[in-house]
This record gives sequence, C-alpha cells and structure tokens, in this order.
Amino acid sequence: MDLDFIQENLGNFATFGKNVGKAFQEIPLLLKGFVDFFDNFGNLSSNAEFTSSKEFTGKE
Repeated sequence: MDLDFIQENLGNFATFGKNVGKAFQEIPLLLKGFVDFFDNFGNLSSNAEFTSSKEFTGKE
C-alpha cells in the first residue's frame, strides 16, 4: 500500500466524520420540531373547528 493512498483515505474519513457529526447534532432539533408540531396540532385543529363553526352559525 502506498502511504499517500492511506493519507488521502484518512482525510476523506475525517471529512465524512465531520459531516456525519453535524447531521447527528441536528437530530434532536429535528425531533423537537416534530414533537412541537404534534403537540400544537390539537390546538390548531380545535381553533380551526371553532372558527369554521362560528362562520357557519354566527354563534360562538
């Protein structure tokens, strides 16, 4: 094996590791976004139902 070949491959793995590390750091933020969406989904749905029923009946 050529040492230049090994050095080049190690450099590629270092870059890969940095990129994967950044992706893994974003996972908790992404999951929090999903949880927040579903937590608020019920509130948004009930607000939409209230608004649409108020428009049709004229009553609150």
